Formats: sequence, structure tokens, C-alpha cells
Amino acid sequence: MPGLPFPHAGQALQIVRRQRTVRTGKVSIERVYAVTSLMAHQTTATDLAERVRGHWANRES
Repeated sequence: MPGLPFPHAGQALQIVRRQRTVRTGKVSIERVYAVTSLMAHQTTATDLAERVRGHWANRES
């Protein structure tokens, strides 16, 4: 992907996580970035989201 310092990057992703604290109602926003070698024609946004969720789920166990 031109402009990224990762030679085999196919896509760069921005993931936005929003979380609301029930007690205060305050919303916090976290932005996370990822790079994958998969090209846009090789995967879908849904598949990438599942892969990210699976990656973090496996790390927490």
C-alpha cells in the first residue's frame, strides 16, 4: 500500500470503539489501527471485524 511503512500491507484499518459508562452516561471513544496483507478483493469488512475480534478473544484467555 503506497505511503505506509509496511512493505506487504494490503489495507490499513481504523477501528473505533465506543463505550458508555452506565452510572455516569459518559461515552469514551478509542481508535485502534491495524494493517493487513489482505487486499480489498480478498476479504470483506465483516470478515476483518471477525478476525480482529477473534485475535483479541484468543489473547484474553
